[in-house]
Amino acid sequence: MPSIYQAYYRGSKSGWYRHHGTSRVSVEAEARRVAKTTGMEVFVDVLEVDKPSMKSLIELLNTAQPKSRKRLCSFVPKGSPVNELEDGEIKKTWRVKKKTS
Repeated sequence: MPSIYQAYYRGSKSGWYRHHGTSRVSVEAEARRVAKTTGMEVFVDVLEVDKPSMKSLIELLNTAQPKSRKRLCSFVPKGSPVNELEDGEIKKTWRVKKKTS
């Protein structure tokens, strides 16, 4: 069975924000970046799907239930925000800790 990786976090104003992909490395990198910039806990799950097709991927994106869902890890911000200089601007970022389950 093919696997799809999903990173998601609860937005401050509206619903859940999700990022899907078939590459574990790219989804974890995106989840770490989002946790550093937003300061929210980001969860990464492995979704097992029936067969690799565009229809099944679209159904997953539209909140259909996958065959199985396993928690891979989560990225938890810790401490207080740190000011970093990026492109001449000071931006707040958080330190992030990877928590496996």
